[in-house]
Amino acid sequence: MTYTSSNTLTDQEPTDITETERHRLLAAQRRRVVITVLSNIATPVPLEDLALKVAKQEKDIEASDAVAVDRVKHSLHHRHLPMMDDLSVLEYDATETEVTAFDKTLYY
Repeated sequence: MTYTSSNTLTDQEPTDITETERHRLLAAQRRRVVITVLSNIATPVPLEDLALKVAKQEKDIEASDAVAVDRVKHSLHHRHLPMMDDLSVLEYDATETEVTAFDKTLYY
């Protein structure tokens, strides 16, 4: 399955992101960590679980630190996941706070 510009999974041709979009996507360490984490788990994944996994991957955040995990969660919800959804890298349902799809073939 691949992504289309309407942010839905289809069996159609993949939507390729531009070089500029790819640089923008990968510019933030947290988005790179999200890609790594999602490449190792099945979706759907609740935002809370994703935030905990991302926090564990980041060197300066203790996963047992609830405040730090909450900061990661807010950062993902308000900044990183909507941007990644706009680029059709993944599907993020902000109402359900759940990542429902991720196309690993875009990166591997």
